[in-house]
Amino acid sequence: MDCEAGDPQSSSCSPESDCKLLSNDLNEALDYSQVMDYLENADTTYKDYINTSESNPPVQPKGGTVFLYDLGLDEAQWELKKKKLRCDQYKWVHKGTCTTEFGKYSIKKKTGAIDVKDRKSEIGDNSFKRFEYWGIGSSYLIHYLGDHTIYKSFQHRNCKKASKPFVRSAPHIKEKVLNKGPMVSTQKIYQQIVNEDEGGPQHVIKTPRNQNQVKNFKKEVDRQFRISHDAFSILISCVSNCSLRIEKGNHRIF
Repeated sequence: MDCEAGDPQSSSCSPESDCKLLSNDLNEALDYSQVMDYLENADTTYKDYINTSESNPPVQPKGGTVFLYDLGLDEAQWELKKKKLRCDQYKWVHKGTCTTEFGKYSIKKKTGAIDVKDRKSEIGDNSFKRFEYWGIGSSYLIHYLGDHTIYKSFQHRNCKKASKPFVRSAPHIKEKVLNKGPMVSTQKIYQQIVNEDEGGPQHVIKTPRNQNQVKNFKKEVDRQFRISHDAFSILISCVSNCSLRIEKGNHRIF
C-alpha cells in the first residue's frame, strides 16, 4: 500500500436528508474485497442503495453507517462533488490518502479522524473515523466507523470571537454568493441566500456561515480581478515602451 501524507448525537439520516443507507451496522473496518464489491457492483447489486452526487450529505451520521454514491459522468466535477458530500456537519482531521492496486484498479482510501476540542488540530481522535473509497468508475463509498457520540461541536480554532460552532459550508455556497452580482451589498446577499433556502438540517451547509464569509468570497474575486487588471496594465506599458521600428526608404528610425 502506497500512502501519501494528508492535507488536513444524531440519527443516521434525518427525514429531510435524501441519502440512502447502504448499511447502518458495519462496525468493523472494511476489507478491500468488500470495498471492491461495493464499488464494482454499485449500479447492479447495490443499485437500490446508491445515491446520486446531487443528494444532500447525511447529517452527522452515526458509526457503522455506509453510504454509496454515483459521482456522475463528468469526471472533471468529481472532486467538487466529493467535497460537497463530505459536508456531514462533523469536523475531521485528515490522516492520509492511500492507493492500493487490485488488478486493473487503483483503489484510493482517504482516512479522517474526528476533530475534538481538547486535542491539537492535527491529531484528532481515532475513536471515530471516516473512510472514503473510490477508483472504480464513478462510484464513491463513505464508511463511518466508531463512537460518533464523542463529537461535540465547537467554534473555529482560529476565531476567538465566534459565538456559534463551526460547520463547513458546501462548496457551491461561493457560487451562490458570486451569482448575486458585484453591486449587491454583503448584507443583502447574505439575507437573500438565507431567506431563499428551504431550511431543515441541511440549512447550515447550504447557506453562508455569516456575513463575513460572504465578504471574504467577494474580496477573493476582487483580488483576482485586480491581478488580471494589473497584468493587463503591465502588458500595455511594455508595448508602449517597446522600441517601434519605422522604415522610411532605406532609413530605419527606432
